[in-house]
Amino acid sequence: MNDSKDIKVSIIIPTFNRKDLFELALKSAINQDYINKQIVISDDNSTDGTKQLALKYANDFDFIKYCVNEKYEKGPNGNKNNGFDNANGDAFVILDDDDLLLPSAISKMVGVLKMGYDSVWANCYFEINGTKTTDFSGFGLDKSQEINPQDYYDGKINGEFLIMFMRYCIGDRRFEKGLYGSENTLWIHLFDFKAYYLNEAVRIYRFHRQDSVTLNSHQRPHCVMKGYAMTAELIMQKTTKIDKRYIAILYKMAGYYAKFAGEYIKMYVYLFYSLRFKFTKEAFIMLVLTPFPKKLILFLTKIRVKIYNKKNKK
Repeated sequence: MNDSKDIKVSIIIPTFNRKDLFELALKSAINQDYINKQIVISDDNSTDGTKQLALKYANDFDFIKYCVNEKYEKGPNGNKNNGFDNANGDAFVILDDDDLLLPSAISKMVGVLKMGYDSVWANCYFEINGTKTTDFSGFGLDKSQEINPQDYYDGKINGEFLIMFMRYCIGDRRFEKGLYGSENTLWIHLFDFKAYYLNEAVRIYRFHRQDSVTLNSHQRPHCVMKGYAMTAELIMQKTTKIDKRYIAILYKMAGYYAKFAGEYIKMYVYLFYSLRFKFTKEAFIMLVLTPFPKKLILFLTKIRVKIYNKKNKK
């Protein structure tokens, strides 16, 4: 449990070549009414003037630290890890460089930590392709409450949250190398401690369809495959009360991306794992389709995504 007397918060902003959006994100962090804060700008070697802009702000505000990612692999996970290494706060929160903190976001989340929790998961408002909404981006909970870890292990809590956590929750752990997304491989360890859900939006989460994981993950299939498989393995390490349906879904997705990665042995292994945990027609159909060309499977996937989006469009 945390010592809540005076929590210093490190707001970590990983950035790369999005100078204008980054400046808006940075201003939203600077303008937070919580005083005891540090802002860490982790730059993944931008070439668009981000460095000069960040150094200007670092010169104007003594609580801002600018650092270039030279230790970790390039990409979102390595850049965030660089931010962790340069943070000196008692608690950490990551703000993506195209998102915005709402007023008093940090104060509200620290208030939850001071209640004796070790992490707080707060909701966010969607902004989709420039259109602001009041729709929440995090799903699975509908009121402020302590989070049951089993709900997370069972895949009932998903979507985008702003997460603040005490630094001891991760210790020396960092985001895994060689993954695309798959932040849950780190977040799962937060449930070794007490977590709380705040049913309030504290961030504007900007969703750009052209940047979505669904559309772009096929460019990094090996990384996505690894993330799904690792998530399944971590869940089974954390609990004996596994939801076989959810584990089956994770292995099915690992098998799907193994196909695009050219990892055919792993493809069959993961698909058979999926069917062993829970027989589903989706996994069986995928197994039947494995001999077909990747382009055909990708075409069918895009059709499925379009149908799903149309069905769920409000």
